[in-house]
Amino acid sequence: MTLDERLEALTHTVELMAGMQTHAAEESEERFLRLDERLLEFAERHDREIAEIRRELGRAIRLSIQETRNERKRRQEMAADAAKRHEEAAKRHQELEDMLKAFLERGGNGKH
Repeated sequence: MTLDERLEALTHTVELMAGMQTHAAEESEERFLRLDERLLEFAERHDREIAEIRRELGRAIRLSIQETRNERKRRQEMAADAAKRHEEAAKRHQELEDMLKAFLERGGNGKH
């Protein structure tokens, strides 16, 4: 093999390697672009899901607060009602006690 043939072969080999390198770089770039697209889609889906979770969480918190307030109001109403009934029962008890004292003071024949 002559020197020119060797140079021709080396040139051909270098050109072949350069072409392979270019092809590999293009494939790599395509893979990175596809990966970029997938990551972007993932990020968009993630953002949508997080937004939905936040909406649902906010709704759940609002409902929980509302239910807590309603429960507190019901308990206050029940406590007020119980206090009113207790007051009425105490008043009735006092009336009965006063009637009993009056009855006992009158004596058996209704005279003082």
